[in-house]
Amino acid sequence: MMKPFLRALAALFLVAAPLSVAAAAVTPGRVEFEVVMNGSPVGRHRVEVREEAGAVIADVRIDMKGRVGPIGFTYAHRCTERYVAGRLVSLACEDREGRRVSTVTATPEGEKLRVRAGSN
Repeated sequence: MMKPFLRALAALFLVAAPLSVAAAAVTPGRVEFEVVMNGSPVGRHRVEVREEAGAVIADVRIDMKGRVGPIGFTYAHRCTERYVAGRLVSLACEDREGRRVSTVTATPEGEKLRVRAGSN
């Protein structure tokens, strides 16, 4: 289920990586909310932004567990994005859906980012 998402995410970064992100005022902080499905809580979604050594770091954490009819599911997402001067300079993400693990990383390569995606 997540593999098409990861491919789309990787393609997006291949296209957008050379572009600079418009710098907006960044306020370090944390936002957390409950994920609800059909009126019932199934998880939490958290985004934390901080400044560190001249960079803006965004950490995203999602944890969900629930049922769709008779089928149970678990999903976890961890992602750390690093921006310098309004430009994405690195990315490390991991998704766990049941026993399947998928990753996306982006590392600097000259003026662009090298994006890699994989799954087991």
